[in-house]
Amino acid sequence: YFWVLDRGIAIWNEQGQAVRMVGAETDITWRKQAEETLRRREEEFHTLADNVPALFSYIDKEHRYRFVNSRYEELFGRPDEAIVGLSVRDLLGPDGYAEVQPYLGKALAGEPVSFEYQLRIPGAGAHHFSAQYVPDRDAQGQVEGLFVLLADVTALKLSESALREREAELRDLSAKLLQVQEDERRRIARDLHDDVTQRLAALSLSGPLTIHFS
Repeated sequence: YFWVLDRGIAIWNEQGQAVRMVGAETDITWRKQAEETLRRREEEFHTLADNVPALFSYIDKEHRYRFVNSRYEELFGRPDEAIVGLSVRDLLGPDGYAEVQPYLGKALAGEPVSFEYQLRIPGAGAHHFSAQYVPDRDAQGQVEGLFVLLADVTALKLSESALREREAELRDLSAKLLQVQEDERRRIARDLHDDVTQRLAALSLSGPLTIHFS
């Protein structure tokens, strides 16, 4: 089978009647094959992006989202079509945008960057992210935008915080235990000292010791 593009126009006589047709047929099979290949690649890309266990997006030079995966909808509670076209400031808010703006500038200047930041999301609380910004260059090497990969490390940060709290509690408990041991040693030493002193005092009060030989 071949894909063919038909073009045709009618030739009219003076009475306004169509008397003949002129047309052309062009084999566009190569174009259809290229379109189908592109469609499959896009489907593969979307499938891959939606199954990445992280937030994945593309931001252009105007700081606007041109693509987001399904993780954005899960986190922000908005469908991807409602996010695409928004600016980073619109989605993250003034505080969130202030956190990432310096790194956006570096990445759009051609420097890959990695960093961590905290973002408070309405209805979802504070989240910690580990971010990677990778510049996207055209054939001439000019930066057209950047790829964004965000790993939600909130659970890890909470675990680290809980671990630090447990370590502090253990240090405090250990210090208290050492103090109790030291207090017990002092008490025992004091009791022994008092006992020996009392025995010596008793001996001194009993008078001189007399020994008889037979």
